[in-house]
Amino acid sequence: MPLRELSADSSADTLTIAWELPASPETVWAHLQNVETLSEWLGRPLTFDSRVGGEIIIDHDDSYLCRSEVLTVDGHSAELTWSFPDEPTSRVAVTVTAAAPPTDRGPAPQAAEARAAEPRTDAPPAADAPSVLVLRHAGLGDLIDSYRTGWIAHLSFFEASLAGTPLPSSQFWPLCSTVDRLLERGDG
Repeated sequence: MPLRELSADSSADTLTIAWELPASPETVWAHLQNVETLSEWLGRPLTFDSRVGGEIIIDHDDSYLCRSEVLTVDGHSAELTWSFPDEPTSRVAVTVTAAAPPTDRGPAPQAAEARAAEPRTDAPPAADAPSVLVLRHAGLGDLIDSYRTGWIAHLSFFEASLAGTPLPSSQFWPLCSTVDRLLERGDG
């Protein structure tokens, strides 16, 4: 699991997850919008119009529907509403960028590690260079911890789907349970 960042900021009411993926931003963005593979990682799409003002309805199992309106789309970023029947409407923003390649300059490993997060300016990223998907989910209130677990599981399923090896849907809730236990250990 190439988790780069995980921040559940209750005071800002925002969950942020950054996830590195082994594909170009173009490939990742196309997969996010591929109606044929959405059911491998998110849920069964009933309606999917990813244009600004478009509606997306995903069945997350047993007719538990999430309804979204696409608010903005700009290149490899989008923002949409997120609404389940028993929750307040929240907002999800997704951005996909090229991952900063590690630099191989410098005499000491510590210096190279410190610069690994800095983008190189001397060469554009290769078409097959890894990407970073940043997901920000705002307006969650008391649901922030539940969504933290859920999005980590969904992004794990997304990565497997992107690789062409989708995980069985029967593993979603066991994975959520494992993530919960791992997060509890990290908090304690």
